[in-house]
Amino acid sequence: MNHNTPSLQILAVGNQADQIERLREACMSIQAEFLQVSSLASIPSREVFDPSIWVLTSDIPLAQRIEVVGRSGERTRHVLFVEPDEWGDVEAVAALGSVASGACVAEVRLRLRETLERLETRHVARLGSPMLARGGAWELLPNADWGTGLDNRVRFVQEIKKNLSRARRYKRPFCCILACFANHAALSQALGEEAVDEIVEDLAGVLEMSIRDADVVARVQADTFGLLLTETSLQNAHVVIQRITQRVQDYSLTQRLPEPAVFSFGVSTFEGEHSTIESMLEEANEQLSPASSETDTSPL
Repeated sequence: MNHNTPSLQILAVGNQADQIERLREACMSIQAEFLQVSSLASIPSREVFDPSIWVLTSDIPLAQRIEVVGRSGERTRHVLFVEPDEWGDVEAVAALGSVASGACVAEVRLRLRETLERLETRHVARLGSPMLARGGAWELLPNADWGTGLDNRVRFVQEIKKNLSRARRYKRPFCCILACFANHAALSQALGEEAVDEIVEDLAGVLEMSIRDADVVARVQADTFGLLLTETSLQNAHVVIQRITQRVQDYSLTQRLPEPAVFSFGVSTFEGEHSTIESMLEEANEQLSPASSETDTSPL
């Protein structure tokens, strides 16, 4: 008999029976080992159970859920069940994968798969070389940007398509942001392309740190990044833009660049059934400053 620990384990914390049952069913469908404990105090040691994902149900007080995720060094492992009136608080934490408390099994399964996929993609992209996962060899994925390790444009369009489908079905908001490194060419002339490639890689890290793990950031062109913010209103998207702007300014000061890195932003939001990949990208692209390079808004 094989006593090896399965590579995919999911830990549920809480006693919300309907959520636990949907989660259990979702775990069965993705062949994950499932363990439930009733409280944070009951979480077993990693030697006993080392989960790929933690799921905290909505009966755990929101403050405790936020505290647990906030103090973890591996925030992408966490998914929260969230009540409708908690969405704003969860967005403010800027670190979580989340699913509506009343979500069906299919939606819970989708969120688990997305979280696992993001974990695997990040690991592979950061390594830049083959690795083993679930018994198979993973190579640097064709939907990763080689320069930064981020998703590339193909992957970004796939994520928009996925979120459009989910937004139409579950009536949930999301926003698309284009962030153009507006003085990319000027800094290339001043510092050389190799130095600016390093700056672009650093700025990719700034963007990653400025969004939640449930969100997506991709490099869609040499000087342009795309961000997809799930469960995010237009107002909160502008909060994210302000956060990025401040962090880019701080980065420019610490690196003593000959001129500060400057980003131009365009943002679009899901507007219902008539929203398409093309319309969302075009709306965001139209808001970029005239000095920014025009972003290809075709889906492929």
